[in-house]
Amino acid sequence: MAFFVSRVLHYGTLYLQWVTVGAGSSMQHERDIQPVSPAKEWGLPDWLDGGSYGYTESWNENRWRWEFTRRREDYRADFDRYAEPTYVRAIELYKTFKPDGRLVAPDQILKPTDPGFTATMPGPMKYGLAGLPNPRISEQPFYVRMFQPTYGAATLGEGPEFLAGGEGVSVDAPDGTVAIVFDLAQPIKPQLQGLQSRLELEQELRHGKVVPGRRKHPRTWLRYLRVLDGRECGATLRRDRRGRRGRDRGHRSDAASRQGRLGCRACLNV
Repeated sequence: MAFFVSRVLHYGTLYLQWVTVGAGSSMQHERDIQPVSPAKEWGLPDWLDGGSYGYTESWNENRWRWEFTRRREDYRADFDRYAEPTYVRAIELYKTFKPDGRLVAPDQILKPTDPGFTATMPGPMKYGLAGLPNPRISEQPFYVRMFQPTYGAATLGEGPEFLAGGEGVSVDAPDGTVAIVFDLAQPIKPQLQGLQSRLELEQELRHGKVVPGRRKHPRTWLRYLRVLDGRECGATLRRDRRGRRGRDRGHRSDAASRQGRLGCRACLNV
């Protein structure tokens, strides 16, 4: 028996639609008539209470990056798109094993609603993750929220004596990147000399300037999270009669929300 959760918009109200699938039975639909708030659906803390976010002083960069990533609309959409097919493939793979050669019991296969489950997304790692954990779950195991760098990847060349044969290997170098070949049989330092100047020249030709490094400010990241969560829960910025900025629980400002998300993505370089 397995179940999946899909979101249904009905006149601007969010409902949960439970799809239950059982062996030898047809698909059944049950709709929860109770509206679900964004905070409840996506596992968001109380944005008005910083303490509800837990002991954030102990969070490493991977945890911070995960918290911002799981609030991205495109990430949420991608997880919902690929979670069910990934789970179905896992069930089908289990069925291919003979009874005496089973590696995993059916009840040990993680469901999309379980911490540690990751959806498989085709193509290159869009978010820097090998798999997509459920964005509705904040407390994910550390090993599923380990972000890979989007640059600095190393590919070893394969000579003619390599088992697969061939003189070289293909290298993934998307637009805006540079692939550089180093000779491991030669000293590294001379090969690095002049490389920075060459890369800076390529940056100037492409962007008109040398791209400066981004400064990260972990002390403000909790504030950014609370702003994002407040926006998602319907809060907007307002000004009182004296011109001071305050917090309002009115309608969400989509433009301000997008601006806040872009700012937070930039602070973590995701």
